[in-house]
Amino acid sequence: MTPTDAQWAWIAGLFEGEGHIAFLARSVQVRIRMTDHDVLQRLDALQPSFSGLRPLKKYKDHYKQQWSWDLCNAANVTAFLQGVLPWLGERRGTRAIEGLARIAALNAHNKDKTHCKFGHPLSGENLYMSPSNGQRACRTCKVRHCADYEARQRR
Repeated sequence: MTPTDAQWAWIAGLFEGEGHIAFLARSVQVRIRMTDHDVLQRLDALQPSFSGLRPLKKYKDHYKQQWSWDLCNAANVTAFLQGVLPWLGERRGTRAIEGLARIAALNAHNKDKTHCKFGHPLSGENLYMSPSNGQRACRTCKVRHCADYEARQRR
């Protein structure tokens, strides 16, 4: 479900007040953290995050429980930033434009890659294309990562 203009305006207001754009080494992430769980549930219904709402660690017993809503996938972050951009103020709007430019640059850089960081070819049977966002990945590394994860879970 794509949010309406009024819903995007509400999301932008929430993001302007409580949100954060993180520029990491190889990604751009969007986060909103707050104690109002019901507000974040409404946001997650309009613009679902991959991980859902996460409770954050309470640093002191008398602190209220904080919740985090995160977007990490480049395609989802791009759609989110494009959706809220018309309603953002100057400072946050500039940051959103920087985020969109960084995602575009990262995507352009990754399109030219012929091998993964472990030297496996990104072609033929070894190329995995994500059905949700079209991102390319090394099938050999993906299989190894899943096996390692399952082994850790069995311990």
